[in-house]
Amino acid sequence: MGRKPLLFGEYLRKRRIISAKDPVAAYYLQEQINKQVGLLAVKHKMIAARKVQQILNQQSKSRRRRNEIAIDFKQMTRSQAKDLLEYQAQFNININDIFKFDSKLPKEELHREIEEFSQYRESRS
Repeated sequence: MGRKPLLFGEYLRKRRIISAKDPVAAYYLQEQINKQVGLLAVKHKMIAARKVQQILNQQSKSRRRRNEIAIDFKQMTRSQAKDLLEYQAQFNININDIFKFDSKLPKEELHREIEEFSQYRESRS
C-alpha cells in the first residue's frame, strides 16, 4: 500500500511556517463547514443512506471517484452528480482559504507556498 500523501497544512508545519496546532484547527474548521457529496445526495433525497455506504465500500476497492461509482450503480445520473459537485464547490472551504482568511500567511506567500507544495507533491509521485 502506498504512503499517505502529505497534506498542505502538514507541509507548512514541516517548513515551520505555521505551528503544529494550526493545521489541526484548520482541518477541524474544514470538517465542520464542508459537506461530503454522499451526505448532500442523501439530504436532497437523490440516494438512500445505505446506498452511499455501498458506494463507499466499492470505492475503497478502487481508485474511482464516488460519483462515477454511483452513476454506474444507477443511483444517480451524470447530471445529478454534476449538480452535487457544483453545490459542494460553492459551499466548501479549501484548507488554503482557511489559512488565508486566518491571516497565517500574507496572500503572496500563501500562493508561493501552494506552488512549491504542488511541485513537491509532483516530484514525490
